[in-house]
Order: sequence, then C-alpha cells, then structure tokens
Amino acid sequence: MLDACFRATPFEIVDAVSVNGHVRTTEPATGRPTHPCLITVSADRATFTGLELLHPKLDPKACPRKLGAEISPHPNDLEHIKPIVDFDMAKYRIAHGPEALASSTTRWICSR
Repeated sequence: MLDACFRATPFEIVDAVSVNGHVRTTEPATGRPTHPCLITVSADRATFTGLELLHPKLDPKACPRKLGAEISPHPNDLEHIKPIVDFDMAKYRIAHGPEALASSTTRWICSR
C-alpha cells in the first residue's frame, strides 16, 4: 500500500504516508461486527524509497518493523492495536446522505 501511494503521487505533493490495516469480521465473544486494526505504519518517502523491495533476501516480516510498524501480536486472534494515525472519517464526508448522490449530475465509477 505504501508503494502504491508513493508511486501514484508526485514527491512535491506527498512526503509521508500512514496506513492502517483493518479487517471486517465478527467478534466471537459477542457475535457483533468488528473492524480491528492489525497493522499500522507510517513512512516518509525518502526512507521508503531507500528500501530494495525486489531484493530476494528482503524479509517481509522484518521490513515493516524496520519502518516502525506496529503489528498485532496475535493477528490470527484478531487482536486490535492502536493505529499510529486514527482518522475520523466522519469529518471528511463530501456529501451528506444518499439524497446528495441522487441530485448529482456527475457519474462516479468505482472499481476494486
């Protein structure tokens, strides 16, 4: 994800990227939906571009730790960790409710 962000943006615009890796699942103890963070990392462009990501001896476990990533000690148990940067997505809403989309004259295309 860091690589994609840095490749997609010019260095004049983005100097650092933070990523929180969440999963959507069900809490086994309650049966309720949950969205725990299992990995969080921030890196500046200079540090990230100094990595040799295609080197055959690059260790995919050691690399995030070198960047200062926090990783859930028990990701298989979905043990949540505190994100380095926690975004309140409600603050960044562009439109308020589905009625705003109905009146839009712009067509949005989303792909996964």
